Amino acid sequence: MPQRSLRHRSIQLGAPARAGRALLALGTLLAAACSHDAAVTTRTVTAHVPAACPIDGGGYATYAALGDYPATLPSSGHFLRDVGAELAEIDPRARALVVGASEGGSSWEGVTPVAASGAVDVLLLPAFRSCRLTGGVGPRTGGTLGAVGSSRALLVGGDAAQATPANYAVNLDTGAVAEAIPELQVQRRAASVTAFGEGGLVAGGVALSTGQPTADAQVFDASAGGFTAHVTLSEPRAGHAAVVLRDGRTLLVGGVGGAGGTTPLDSMELVDPASDDAHEEGVARLPVALGSPVAAVLASGEVLVAGAAVVGGVAQTVLAWFTPGAGPSGVAMQAIPAGASLALAALQPGGALAVVAPPPGALASFQ
Repeated sequence: MPQRSLRHRSIQLGAPARAGRALLALGTLLAAACSHDAAVTTRTVTAHVPAACPIDGGGYATYAALGDYPATLPSSGHFLRDVGAELAEIDPRARALVVGASEGGSSWEGVTPVAASGAVDVLLLPAFRSCRLTGGVGPRTGGTLGAVGSSRALLVGGDAAQATPANYAVNLDTGAVAEAIPELQVQRRAASVTAFGEGGLVAGGVALSTGQPTADAQVFDASAGGFTAHVTLSEPRAGHAAVVLRDGRTLLVGGVGGAGGTTPLDSMELVDPASDDAHEEGVARLPVALGSPVAAVLASGEVLVAGAAVVGGVAQTVLAWFTPGAGPSGVAMQAIPAGASLALAALQPGGALAVVAPPPGALASFQ
């Protein structure tokens, strides 16, 4: 078996793409296959830079490859004008690539996973400043922006005075922003967006056609670039929280529904990408109804939920946590003073940070 090797070359500067971004092709990967005569496969590594925050051939880029081996920082980099330069510093075992570029005192950074085969794309964004990826996507209220896997995001739903806003898919490897077609068949606001298998799930929300919460959920197919399948939820809900569990299922938490569409819900349901099925059977119920909760999956696999509720006639912020498979009774709860708004962030070592904005005139934070 010949020695496996990896080489990188072909740096070239491209013209701005139609989506309004500048493309920098930053190398090709050449991997030797196992045969008597080493077969070479070319893999192109392309860095994409938004046209709103451009960098030209005078920029200097470095490439740090990460994988299941001791990582080393690259000792040197490459000018973007050096078309054909070899990027031998990228280990053939790389499973992630970190790219940094600098020019005129400014810097750009990006990171992307490296699959076992195929082209590699990485989006470089300027450090410590914002940069638009494309033109406007239309004014809207009640829209939802959510990550769908490691390389995509969806902007869906919302309401506008002039026309129903379009739904957009964002490729986070290239910065390309495209309208999602086929589009959502039930246009809505206050929906949830989560990863769902290889695609995404847009669940519930208030249907614009009726003004009521809907039990409709639709699946975004990344390969098709739009919504191709429906899932019927156990009940209509809007304003709910949604998280992806370790097994890939999406958990929908609370929200509002019921008669008139304004009743806070204490129910939760699971949506399974393997079967496109939703169910509440065997799923825990919240200790109190939460009409606008937030949720996070903890390092332990438990789910932490927070929301405003009235407990014993007193307005409070409720924290509830449970194991998804523990059944309807497996929920613990703690109440803390009410705040104007709240947010949750799971912490990598364990637990979570819960931040409650104090009521007007007060100052408080809770962890």
